[in-house]
Amino acid sequence: MARARLGDRIALKYRVTRMDGEVVDASPEGAPLEMVLGDNKYLPGFEAAVAGMAPGESKEVVIPPEEAFGVFDPELILEISAEHFPEGSAPGVGRRFIMETEDGQQSLLTVVALEGDQVVVDANHPLVGEALRVEV
Repeated sequence: MARARLGDRIALKYRVTRMDGEVVDASPEGAPLEMVLGDNKYLPGFEAAVAGMAPGESKEVVIPPEEAFGVFDPELILEISAEHFPEGSAPGVGRRFIMETEDGQQSLLTVVALEGDQVVVDANHPLVGEALRVEV
């Protein structure tokens, strides 16, 4: 039986949970994810878990933070002037915003503090530092 290799187009059903069981992502009901293995569009640990699987096979793996959303980077704690936030949307602690960088990339920011007219945001992914359980 053929096993999934880099470059193969595959279809699979999956579920990703935090270690406490909270579901953070899953394939839509009845619609498997179609992907090209090795395109680096998915978490490295996810692609590594799928590599070598045979059709019909299933497994559960724990992806360490380094192979999921990485480890916390203190350099991604930034101060931004409140004037850069969308008009009419007060940047309260815990709120999340998607902002576009000068090079056109989008970044998810979580407000962690307000200091005068400065807003302190965390640009680390909300799941940074967490191991994830994946069922494929």
